[in-house]
Amino acid sequence: MALESDRSNKRQRVTSENRGATFRKDEADFEVGTSWRVLVLRLGERCMEFDGRMDPIDQMDLCLTVVSRNFDALKGELLPLLMQCAEDLPQKAPFYTTLVSLLNVDYEEFGASVVEHVMAGLQAAFETGECNKMRILLRLLALLSVAAVVPESEVLQVLSLLVDTATTHLDPTAGGNSSWQPRADFFVFCVLACLPFAAQDWQQSNPDDLSTLLAAVESYMAARSSLVFPALTVFEPQPTDTTPPQDYLEDLWDRIKACKEDSWKAESVPRPHVAVKDRLSSSMRHPLGLFTPPPPPPAATQPDVDADMDEGGDEQKQTRAAARQRFEALQEFPPRIGRLKLFPPAKTDAAMAPIDRFVVQEYLLDVLFYMNGSRKECASYLVGLPVPFRYEYVMAETVFSQLLLLPRPPFRPIYYTIVLVDLCKALPGAFPAVLAGAVRALFSRAAIMDVECRTRVIQWLAHHLSNFAFVWPWAAWAAVARQPEWAPQRVFVSEVLEREIRLSYYDKIRESLGSAEMEQLLPPKPEPIFKFKRNRAAGPGRLLAPAEGEGEERGGEGEGKGGGEKEKEGGEKAGDGDEGMKEGGEGGSKAELGGKEGKTGEGKDGGKSVQQYEEGVDAAAVEVAEELIVMVRTKRAGKEVAAWVEENAVEKVGGERGRALDVVAQTLLVLGSKSITHSVTVLERYGLALQLLAPDQLSQVHLLHSIWSVWANAPQMAAVVIDRCLGFRLVSPLALLDWCFLPSQYELYHTSERIWEILRTAVSKATNRLRHVGAEVAALERASAVAAAAASKAHGEWEAATLAEEEAEGEEAKTQAAAKAEWAKQRSSKAQEEAVAAAAAVEGKERMRREAEEEEQALFISLLLHFATAISSRRAAVAEAAVREEEEEERRAGEERMEEDEGEDAGMEGEEDGDGGSDSVKVYT
Repeated sequence: MALESDRSNKRQRVTSENRGATFRKDEADFEVGTSWRVLVLRLGERCMEFDGRMDPIDQMDLCLTVVSRNFDALKGELLPLLMQCAEDLPQKAPFYTTLVSLLNVDYEEFGASVVEHVMAGLQAAFETGECNKMRILLRLLALLSVAAVVPESEVLQVLSLLVDTATTHLDPTAGGNSSWQPRADFFVFCVLACLPFAAQDWQQSNPDDLSTLLAAVESYMAARSSLVFPALTVFEPQPTDTTPPQDYLEDLWDRIKACKEDSWKAESVPRPHVAVKDRLSSSMRHPLGLFTPPPPPPAATQPDVDADMDEGGDEQKQTRAAARQRFEALQEFPPRIGRLKLFPPAKTDAAMAPIDRFVVQEYLLDVLFYMNGSRKECASYLVGLPVPFRYEYVMAETVFSQLLLLPRPPFRPIYYTIVLVDLCKALPGAFPAVLAGAVRALFSRAAIMDVECRTRVIQWLAHHLSNFAFVWPWAAWAAVARQPEWAPQRVFVSEVLEREIRLSYYDKIRESLGSAEMEQLLPPKPEPIFKFKRNRAAGPGRLLAPAEGEGEERGGEGEGKGGGEKEKEGGEKAGDGDEGMKEGGEGGSKAELGGKEGKTGEGKDGGKSVQQYEEGVDAAAVEVAEELIVMVRTKRAGKEVAAWVEENAVEKVGGERGRALDVVAQTLLVLGSKSITHSVTVLERYGLALQLLAPDQLSQVHLLHSIWSVWANAPQMAAVVIDRCLGFRLVSPLALLDWCFLPSQYELYHTSERIWEILRTAVSKATNRLRHVGAEVAALERASAVAAAAASKAHGEWEAATLAEEEAEGEEAKTQAAAKAEWAKQRSSKAQEEAVAAAAAVEGKERMRREAEEEEQALFISLLLHFATAISSRRAAVAEAAVREEEEEERRAGEERMEEDEGEDAGMEGEEDGDGGSDSVKVYT
């Protein structure tokens, strides 16, 4: 964690030397000026810095003694350090506020400075919308009130003022704007989050003010609307769910009411101020000063609506504007946490009170937020919270709730992966079993899990297992091998194994399964498929048929390597691309170009007839591939290869440009198949040939099909190659969408993640380009403004120098003035040229931004249209199948009725025959 350690408030990470500093038993020998910072930082922790003193009061007394010895010299550094510790380590805020209260007894000016700093930061946080700072500083203010630093009544007035402001948001007659309810909800959440830390003391000292505050919150909760978004839930709601869904504020309000019934007891909140209450009796309480919460934003008006959304009446425009404002409010004030229930309540809620569950979650979320840059410190603080009970299950649920938060997690998923790995290492006897239980719970509900969340769990689990030798009890999931290919659990396991192969080797992952049944779920070996080659047994062709054993030996060297993760072993010679491609063609790629698939016969010696080429491949295409291989290996220039392709390759394959594109694309990709670096080098050097053969959207779709046919067994390489093709502008995002939504791809939507991965690449590429170009435009605009100001200033200096030249008297003065004027003129001319160049750069970059905006807009429109077409076509197919099934059922029912009728007729005839026989017998008798 970064902490201020010098007078310039420069943030720096606490070094291991500082962390390792120990306190000498003789306090007089303590090194003032260096180690006191360590004591403040480690206050409330069990560490060697305090020489075995575990009691927080003893630790605070030690800090007080050391700081008081030279307080006048240290107070300038102590205040920012204390405030930053209290804000960045909020789980230890009760200890820091108690330390401030003890300092306030002897140094009242220091206490006043702390209060002033907190109030200034609180006002600034509310004005700028810093959510975490609002919440932490309000909690700090509540703790300062119970520690006798500020008046409790004034703190309760601030909280009541916030609740009143939130209520005003919901009242249009009072100038409110209900579209900004998320902000009002967050204000009330901050108020309620303070109560577990201070309400027990307020109940004794200010019961009336506390009751007034709770009554105001009750009124707000009755007036607000519940903000539950089913589309943003991890699991699809089920009919068996007995409890109605609650948003985060309703859940907290229920916990607060339960805490009130329990006399505001919260075991998860340390109360060190109680032990020093007698020492604080003479402490001075400092007034808070003025605090003004921000007013509700004005209601949306019609001019705020985009020009392309002006269809419909005024009411519809107003509704759209209000919806946009609510979206902006949700973006600025997102829900604090989405509760994710993975374990039964007996493991999570039985060990603690409802309010303690909330407090522990707050501690965990604060540590995850403030320690995101220091993984070791993060794990250390997560497992060392100041609570008297175990919370491993709550910790697992909280981390997964952040990882699976929709629409996006607060941090990149890799951060939570690292945190979970470190937690397993920090608690080896407890947390791995908890984590395994969470995985089993997620797997059991894979069928009702959101697709995006399922993808995150797949990526996390594969990465997590790679840190622990890929050990997992796969035999427990062997039953999924008997499920259909589209079954969510089968897809889950298959995708985890595919991700593991990317991070390791195919054979290693196969060995880790330990079950022949599970091997059915393994994807094919990640090898390229090349069809424009001669079969090895068909005859010569040295380029495509290496000597016996050579292809297998070298090809096996690169088999199963996980793309970028194992690139070093396959691409050590890829520095300039030449040797790398040569090795790729003669080594790993050679096994593919004349590889194992070619062993389809024994040639003349074996007496069997052998097909010379792959099925559907003619001799001309193979000859073009062989010539292209020779040109690449002899390091021909990209323009020369492109010219040869345009002049000869198309003609040799019968003038079919699509056929030529297929041959050239597959050949180049296989030549660069040794590693990601080789593939990128090939595309960068010989991409011009592909551009000539695929100039339009339709031909680019054909190019994507060729890429997919080569890397159909290696999804990672397919995704990387397609991403580079987008980057080199060999294919457009619209062409990629057309290819992804071909009817032949529909089945992959349900059985694999590969199409979704490529779609995400296309969308992120377009949005990232727009964001980067926008940032460049902003930077150039700032530079242009500076250049324009400099040009204006230089022009003014030139005019002043010209005027001085005209007013100069005497030959020497005129000479000097003329020289100055000439120098000012040259400077002004140069500055003007720089200003013009800067303005031109802004104009050019602005044009690029408009193009990027149009491209992004076209991409999203095309994406929506493709989705609509795919869904409607599938619905039509399902409807037709349902009609056919219904007709078939009616036919079967008709046949059954006919059989029943025939059976009844036969029975009646038999009965009649039987009756006649009896009468005859009687007569005969």
